[in-house]
Amino acid sequence: DQVPPSDYNYIWKVPITYATNKDNPTHWDDPRVTWLDSQTGERTGVDTTADWIIGNLNCGFYYRVNYDEATWAAIKRQLTNDHTVIKVNSRSQLIDDAFNLGRGGIIDQTVALNLSSYLQKENEWFPWRAFSGNIGYFSDMLVVTGSYGALQKYVQNALKNVYQDTMWDPSTLDPLKEHTARSKRRTILSLACGYGIEGCVTRASALFKSWMTSTTGNPIEVDLRPVVYCNGIAAGGQAEWEFAYDQLSKSNSGAESQNLISALGCAKQGWLLRRYMEEALAENAPLRRQDFRDVIRTVAANSVGRNIAWESFVENYDTIFERFG
Repeated sequence: DQVPPSDYNYIWKVPITYATNKDNPTHWDDPRVTWLDSQTGERTGVDTTADWIIGNLNCGFYYRVNYDEATWAAIKRQLTNDHTVIKVNSRSQLIDDAFNLGRGGIIDQTVALNLSSYLQKENEWFPWRAFSGNIGYFSDMLVVTGSYGALQKYVQNALKNVYQDTMWDPSTLDPLKEHTARSKRRTILSLACGYGIEGCVTRASALFKSWMTSTTGNPIEVDLRPVVYCNGIAAGGQAEWEFAYDQLSKSNSGAESQNLISALGCAKQGWLLRRYMEEALAENAPLRRQDFRDVIRTVAANSVGRNIAWESFVENYDTIFERFG
C-alpha cells in the first residue's frame, strides 16, 4: 500500500543489509550496508534470478522485514532443505518477524507456523527461543477451544528430534557452550513439558517428588526449577501444592520465592487455585504485598484459573483497591 506523505516532507533514510541464496556465505558475516533514501523506497541492483532474499542480516537494525508470499515460501523451502545456509541469527529473526507480523494482521498466521516446521532439524538455541517466545500467543488463544489438540501435536512434532530424556542429565551439556546449552535445555524442556510430551512431564513430576522426600535439601538444578516446579504441581494434587506453599513460607531467596509463586498457579484443581487467591489476600499470607499481582497473573495464565482469577478480582475489588490502590 502507498504510504501517505509526511506533513513536513520528511524522508526517513533506512539502512538495510540483505543476502540472497546466490551470495557467498562470507557475505553474512560482514554484510554491506545500503540505504533506502528515496520516496519510492525501492532498491535496485538485486539479483532477480535469486530464489529468495533476506533483509536485515543478523538482526543488525531495529525493524521487522516482511516479504511477498512467494519469498516466504522460498525461505521456508530453504529452511526445510538446509537451514544452515541461513545464519542462526537470521533464522531466529525470520521466526520472530513472521509471528509478530501475523499477530499484527499484516500476514497470514499460517506463514509463521509453516516457516517454523523446520525446527525439528534445529539444534541452536536462538531460533528455539524465538519460537518459544511467540507460540504462547497461539496457546493462549486456542487453549479452551477444540483446536488446541492440533496446536499441541504441532509443537510436539517440532520437538520430536530435539527433545531427549537425556537432556535432564547435566553431564550431557557441552562444557564449551555451557551458558547457551543450559538456556537451550531449559527452553526445550519447558516446551516439551508444557505441550504434554509424556516423558518430560513424568520426569519433572519425579524430580519434584524427590524434593518432597529429600532430607538433604533441594536436589533440583537451579536453572530447571521453574520447569520442574510448575509441571510437578500441575501433574500432582493437594500434597504437591501444599508442599510448595510451605516452601514459599520458608524461603528467604527472592528468586526461589518467585519460582514458587509462579508454580503454585500451575495447579489443575480449581479449588486449589481459588485457595491460592484467598491466601494471597489474607493478612498473614507468606507473600509480600507486591507479589499479589504475580499471583493474579499466574492464576489467570492457567486455563483452569482464568475465570477464577477474574471472579476473585471482582469479588474482592474493594479489598484489593484499599490495599493496593
